Amino acid sequence: MTTRTPLPDLIRRRKSVRTYSKEAVPGPLLDGFRAALDAARQGPLGSSCRFAVFDTRETAASGAALVGSFGFIRGARLFFTGAVRSGAYDMEDFGYLFEALVLQATDAGLGTCWLGASFNRRGCVRLLEAAPEEQVPAASPLGLAADRSRTLETAIRLAAGSRNRKPAAALFFDTAFDRSLDPAEAGPAGLCLEMVRLAPSARNRQPWRVLKEGSRFHFFLQRTFDKGGGPDLARVDMGIALCHFDLTARHLQLSGGFAEEKTRAAELKGPAKKFLEYIITWKGKTT
Repeated sequence: MTTRTPLPDLIRRRKSVRTYSKEAVPGPLLDGFRAALDAARQGPLGSSCRFAVFDTRETAASGAALVGSFGFIRGARLFFTGAVRSGAYDMEDFGYLFEALVLQATDAGLGTCWLGASFNRRGCVRLLEAAPEEQVPAASPLGLAADRSRTLETAIRLAAGSRNRKPAAALFFDTAFDRSLDPAEAGPAGLCLEMVRLAPSARNRQPWRVLKEGSRFHFFLQRTFDKGGGPDLARVDMGIALCHFDLTARHLQLSGGFAEEKTRAAELKGPAKKFLEYIITWKGKTT
């Protein structure tokens, strides 16, 4: 992914926008974003995805209007969403690609807001003409942010804990889960870990845990809520974390990639961490 803004700065700049300007998105910006959507076809773990942008004025008549954050999304004429074909890493791949698109929108000066539960999922399924083997985990408004943030929007952000992040000591570990890892001690990959810490997640729960083993970084999921009957949003959150780590590694020109090392990871986590679900490993030459 190529951006005008350095990736770490882009991650720090991104924020949820809930109030949008009435000004239309300039054609070149929208065309560029559509091209990014068209290019996002396969996640790094192999899942097939597809994305599209819609105009609410054209979709409202079909009953597929976007409803987000219990009506707290204001003024957005456009929104984008996507479908992923069911598979072993479907939610992680969707989260990775959707977050990459969010970052590209941010780079273009466009506002977004992750919606994983409070949007018209059935309407989006109809708009995408999703097949039975596809799921639609999330959507986002798209547009120019209003000049002034509303008091209500600020209150929502505070209530959601959007400005708070867990400390690194609660998220990252060195070789064993009884030894916290300071990102400063992780070499160049320390910046990758810090970008993971800053990743957005549902209700800011940050369900990812990362165990460093030499040049390997094992990603585990720490569930804080039941996945329910819909898309597994905790795994979508994991995909966001994987995106931040991987794209930052590419920004730093670190060689490496994702690989499944379930047996090795199980040996490392130990019986005391039985509630942690192993997801994937990023391995490379980082030290």
